[in-house]
Amino acid sequence: MKKNVKLLLACAVLLMLVTTVVAVYYIWSNIVTVTVIETVNHLYQPSDIYLGQNITFNGYVNYMNGTPINGITVLLYFENGTLVSGATVGITDTLGNYTIQWNATEANTYGFKTHAEIP
Repeated sequence: MKKNVKLLLACAVLLMLVTTVVAVYYIWSNIVTVTVIETVNHLYQPSDIYLGQNITFNGYVNYMNGTPINGITVLLYFENGTLVSGATVGITDTLGNYTIQWNATEANTYGFKTHAEIP
């Protein structure tokens, strides 16, 4: 009988240890709400230039609510999606404005667009 009581006590202690070890507690954080805002990348139309002159492209990047985006990289592309070789890289200022320059080495009519790299 004493062996049965000892065995029963040993099983109860083992069960308590296993239950304690297996118990996992989850603590959840509070819920936050995030609003995702679209961005605007606007490129102004440059004036006509002569062969060999720099073309200056000015534009701005901001959120749809008008808040400027500071410190992002803006790259110049031809309208077909090819990166314009030799163009400077635009970096937006605190007002979201950027400037990119490119020297046209061939007389032609070009279409351009910019790409803002928003992290």
